[in-house]
Amino acid sequence: MITTLGEVHMKKIVLDVQNDGLAFILEARDDDEPNRLATVYRMKDGWHTKLATQHTRHAWSGPFDSAEDALEAMEASVSEPA
Repeated sequence: MITTLGEVHMKKIVLDVQNDGLAFILEARDDDEPNRLATVYRMKDGWHTKLATQHTRHAWSGPFDSAEDALEAMEASVSEPA
């Protein structure tokens, strides 16, 4: 199931739910090859997001109530001005 959150700075961010414990947050691109921004995992205390480009403890966020909430949190962090 793919949930589209909307356009963020002219980029379409979508949630691709793989199963009841795993989802991907993707940037849809014009070349039809999506760019994975993060992986969302369901753990004992809720859903947690792991950024695809960062490989430290700072890459993790959560817990969230749902994968959709994790997507909304990522959209909010991306759309905040620098």
